[in-house]
Amino acid sequence: MDTLDKYCLYFSTYLTHRHKAVYKDAPPFQLYTKCLQTHGSESMKCILHIGTEKTGTTAIQHFLDENRSLFHSHGILYTKSAGATNNRGLSVAAYDLSRRDDYTKSHSLRTDEQLSKHQDRIIDDLRIEITKTEGVDTVIFSSEHIHSRLRTDSEVERLHSILKSLGFKKIFVIIYLREQVESVTSLYSTAVLYGGRTTLPPAPNEEEVWNNFCDHKESVLRYIRVFGHSFVKPRLFSKDCLLDSSIIMDLIHTAGLSVPKNELKLPSSRMNESISSLGLEVLRRLNLLQPKWSDDGTENPRMYDIPEIFRSVFTNGKKFRISRELEVQYRSSYSASNEWVRR
Repeated sequence: MDTLDKYCLYFSTYLTHRHKAVYKDAPPFQLYTKCLQTHGSESMKCILHIGTEKTGTTAIQHFLDENRSLFHSHGILYTKSAGATNNRGLSVAAYDLSRRDDYTKSHSLRTDEQLSKHQDRIIDDLRIEITKTEGVDTVIFSSEHIHSRLRTDSEVERLHSILKSLGFKKIFVIIYLREQVESVTSLYSTAVLYGGRTTLPPAPNEEEVWNNFCDHKESVLRYIRVFGHSFVKPRLFSKDCLLDSSIIMDLIHTAGLSVPKNELKLPSSRMNESISSLGLEVLRRLNLLQPKWSDDGTENPRMYDIPEIFRSVFTNGKKFRISRELEVQYRSSYSASNEWVRR
């Protein structure tokens, strides 16, 4: 994108905001043009942490949120406009218009047109935030939903185009991969916590959503095909493989973030505590009686705080594990994928 194209792009964004009724005051055009000098340079870098789910993403996002000021003082921005803690909005901005999920339901995005307008607003808000933030040469995004929701090449390509349009010259993708049996066990518990009603996880390769979590080779290749091999950094989510056995320290090192370690605020406790097997079964049956989502896509208000209640009550006792037979199936089905990643 040459300088003239950039001026047209930013001026177009300015006009969009000036005329949208949802914004009372359009930011001065100087903010947009200033971005050409401050954020369109060759050195502007993006760190894109895409998950996967159940690999310490909540801890990472709370860490980044807690240390915003320190990062900013060292030229690093952790964005807010795509989500205050989890930058899920960035994944939504890249959705195929046909995609519908819990986010589109909760935001009443029922038509392609509604989703498209919502995507435009997310991108515009990101552009304004990056433009207004001075002294930054690196921007971090973190959301496990980037991996879990953007499951087609067209969506990943759209994500890449969005980031390029925001002025990033270099975009590095960091993805943490967890052993499949551990991942499926944890994912099933989370699914029940948020409305799931099935008695067991599906068999390997049975459902596309679950296969996306487990086929690590395809997950890595999906981003290599779009971002380039040298810009995708897969990491194994295992204490033996993480720097200092810490997901936080490993992320800082992998992302190349230059910040004084002694000034960092580190998470004081484990996030997203799991519930017992008994609590999980009680909740699964409750979900059958009180579905989280109604037929018209609205959330059941009776179930809003149920996950936190169950986490506080059912903390002790035996944890849920998938059957031995299912474990063998998962390990066998994804052994070749895992071997490719190890190489």
